Amino acid sequence: MSAPLPVCEIDSPAQRSPSRPLLQVSTVKGVRLLLEKKYSDAYQVFQRQLESDPTDVLTLFYRGKAAYNLKMFDETIADMHLAVCL
Repeated sequence: MSAPLPVCEIDSPAQRSPSRPLLQVSTVKGVRLLLEKKYSDAYQVFQRQLESDPTDVLTLFYRGKAAYNLKMFDETIADMHLAVCL
């Protein structure tokens, strides 16, 4: 059994910069890879995007979907939990 998830400690929803686009180009590329069932490649694309913007909710969600398909269930749960918190 995995460790309990942390309590959400976010001051403001998504803490998004107003100048940041809603959907990043790399996220679109990752979604395309998901649709092609290239889950490992998609996971890596989402991972790189999150290194530059860890509060990108859509990228967290899609990285969670890629992790699920790779049977990385703890990572799936953590990503989905964080996406909900943001």
